[in-house]
Amino acid sequence: KQVHIIKPLTYMNLSGEAVLRTTQFFKIELNEILVVHDELDLEFGAVVFKFGGGLAGHNGLKSIAELMRSTEFLRLRIGIGRPVHGSVSNHVLLLFSEDGVDVEKILKYSATALEESLNKGYVVAAQNFNKKNILGA
Repeated sequence: KQVHIIKPLTYMNLSGEAVLRTTQFFKIELNEILVVHDELDLEFGAVVFKFGGGLAGHNGLKSIAELMRSTEFLRLRIGIGRPVHGSVSNHVLLLFSEDGVDVEKILKYSATALEESLNKGYVVAAQNFNKKNILGA
């Protein structure tokens, strides 16, 4: 089983271009791709696997769906929560920090979920990680 990690960090809103090129180059199907992304609609620190569904205004997901002509792809959603004050745009575009929160702990937890998905399968990982929050919120 080959794993290809795509990290379009510079142009997240254009993620579809990297996904399209990767699927074409490696001759893989969209259902073999797992997209890891931030999610406003999940509480901060939650990790949830999902297949398909809406795009919730996420420009990176919109780009992938548009260029791949489908929303039917695997996702690992990492909750960032909605801002209490200020704009949503600032919340998702500025450098990520949260007072008193160990962001590295959230990232390690997310990496563990991703690793379990690769080793044991998407369904098993979803059963073990969905609706759980490393921060205990």
